[in-house]
Amino acid sequence: MTHVHPAPSDTNRLYVVTDICGLYRSDDGGKTFGRIDGTMSPTSRANVHTRALSVNPRNADRIAAMTGYRYADRTGLWASSDGGRTCKQKLTVLCNGDDETRYDGTRQWRDATNSDRLVAATFMEGVYESIDNGMTWREMGELPGVVHSDLLMDRSNPNTVRHFWILRGSLGGV
Repeated sequence: MTHVHPAPSDTNRLYVVTDICGLYRSDDGGKTFGRIDGTMSPTSRANVHTRALSVNPRNADRIAAMTGYRYADRTGLWASSDGGRTCKQKLTVLCNGDDETRYDGTRQWRDATNSDRLVAATFMEGVYESIDNGMTWREMGELPGVVHSDLLMDRSNPNTVRHFWILRGSLGGV
């Protein structure tokens, strides 16, 4: 287990991200969990490698996830409006992890002032933004070709997203 995401709008709802075993959800405050990534392309090994998850604070059923694995098909960014019962792939990009390119940090960020706005950092394919809870994405044109390691929001200006990356062993940031 790498992250636990409580749903702000439902005190009994928890989402759990595992590194290599998929996504799970609890509707009883963590007493029981069920796997929810079954509708993500079952033929791709990458979909059990969850890189990030974000829960909409106004609606516990609206989630966005990033999946990926270096040695599998490009998978990318997924969205669900029914708590993960069905997940639809919204953008095919490389979101690596669980190998020597694994990095810690936030790879998907949700705007605190606009909960439908998401920013996602991919593996060497740039940074993308969604303004509709992950249903559609646009490339922000920022730093393709680098391994993004962390996204941070400038709390004084939510339109400014800071990101850090690793390029040929060097750490950088904007």
